[in-house]
Amino acid sequence: MRQRLADRRYSELFDVEHDRVRFTVSYGRDSQGAIKEIFINGGKIGSGIETMFNDAATIMSIALQFGVSPKELLKSMRRDPSGKPASAIGLILADMVKHDG
Repeated sequence: MRQRLADRRYSELFDVEHDRVRFTVSYGRDSQGAIKEIFINGGKIGSGIETMFNDAATIMSIALQFGVSPKELLKSMRRDPSGKPASAIGLILADMVKHDG
């Protein structure tokens, strides 16, 4: 069952750059402090990359609210030859694991 989040909740906002694209990320947390919502804005307003970031954030938020952990999502992401996340989404998930578990 999907977890309903409170109308007012703690959130954190930060900027990240990946592959020469800057974007802003916001995490929303539930009453226990777990990350359950994410917003990603990046690229030019109305661009394809911004739309993909927004859609990816929606999918990740729904998965988190259904109980999928950031660690489980990160395991499925593509890695570069050095083992680092290959995409901005993987980078964000790695950060979530570091700050949420």
